[in-house]
This record gives sequence, C-alpha cells and structure tokens, in this order.
Amino acid sequence: GSYYLGKKNKWLVCLPPILSNTIIVPWVLRYAYGSTDLIPYAMLTVGIGEILAIGVLGNLLLLALERNHRAVFTQ
Repeated sequence: GSYYLGKKNKWLVCLPPILSNTIIVPWVLRYAYGSTDLIPYAMLTVGIGEILAIGVLGNLLLLALERNHRAVFTQ
C-alpha cells in the first residue's frame, strides 16, 4: 500500500502501516502472547503509538532526509 500511495503523495506513505498495525497487532498480542486487554483498547493504544512513531517521527525523518539528501546519499 505504501508503494502505491508514495507514487501519488509522499506524505500518505505512512497510512497503510499505521492502519494495518492498528488492526493486526492487537490480535497477535491476544492469541500469540495471551494478552488479557480488550481488543478495542489494544487497537486504540497501538494506533496511538503507530501515529506517533510512524506518522510523526517518520514524516519528520522524511522531511529531514528530503532537505539533506545530497549530504546523506552521496555516490
């Protein structure tokens, strides 16, 4: 999903991993690790973490790399 959205708008690249992790990770926590949290609560907390980690920090990294790409990716 990120690959196709990145072609249209580079700022939307973070949406597919945020959405997929928000939906999948709570179920993995429940069935693989035996977490007793409610699924909606786990989805909320995982979703908030994903928004902060991928949405905010990822876009800040994208902005920093975009501004300094010549210094970082020299050939």
